[in-house]
Amino acid sequence: MSIIDGLISGGNVIKQLLGNRYTLIISDLKSYKLHSTGTIDFGFKVNDNLVPGTLMHKAILENRRIVQKVDRQNSKFGFPYIGIAIPIIDGNEVTGALAIAESTDLQEKIIKMSAGLAATSQELNAIIENLTTGSETLATVAQNISEDAKEINTSIKNTDTILEVIHHITNSTHMLGLNAAIEAARAGEYGRGFSVVAEEIRKLSSNAKESQNSISTNLCKIRDSAIKLNGEINKIASMSEEQSASTEETSASVQELSAAAYELSMIADRLLEQ
Repeated sequence: MSIIDGLISGGNVIKQLLGNRYTLIISDLKSYKLHSTGTIDFGFKVNDNLVPGTLMHKAILENRRIVQKVDRQNSKFGFPYIGIAIPIIDGNEVTGALAIAESTDLQEKIIKMSAGLAATSQELNAIIENLTTGSETLATVAQNISEDAKEINTSIKNTDTILEVIHHITNSTHMLGLNAAIEAARAGEYGRGFSVVAEEIRKLSSNAKESQNSISTNLCKIRDSAIKLNGEINKIASMSEEQSASTEETSASVQELSAAAYELSMIADRLLEQ
């Protein structure tokens, strides 16, 4: 019995040792003699001619062990696989070849998925960096506006002193006009000129009071707007801090995702090497 015949007879035992994942193929120099499928089926039939360029064909021609991973794009069979082929030597002559092969479709899917995860994590990192920069800028702007609002409030408080002075002048002018009118009335005909002056003083006092009221009303509106603005700024600052904290948490999660994608890629590579 030839070595090839012995290997074919023990094919079932060899297949049990290898496991159902692997496809076992035995050939002589011209045709296939055994094709026991595993996760992949090359479609070889007993006595089909050897396919040129395959691992078994190369092992026979080069008389050496050949290990090769074939991706889907370069596969003659339409699916990715990894195979090992060795020449069968009977005496000093190569009489055939034996090969085992396993599909790498799952591993390629894992590698592709890990590459996608890595690319996605990079994009997310870029987005997070932009968000972080935006949050920091927003916080700085909010802080600056808050300081400006405080200065506005301080300036408004300072104008209260001015209003008090205007109020004092208005009252004094009013009293002066009133006294002038009384004195003009006492003077009778001789106090007509003084009476005109008194009337102008009263008008000045009245106009000053109206201006004071208008200024006071406008300043109150400005003060209320400044207080409201300051409150909104504080909300923005608080939201900015929350966003910054959330961004840091997201960044940590993305880094974990990136690490997982890398580990997934390493696992897939190790599977292909086995």
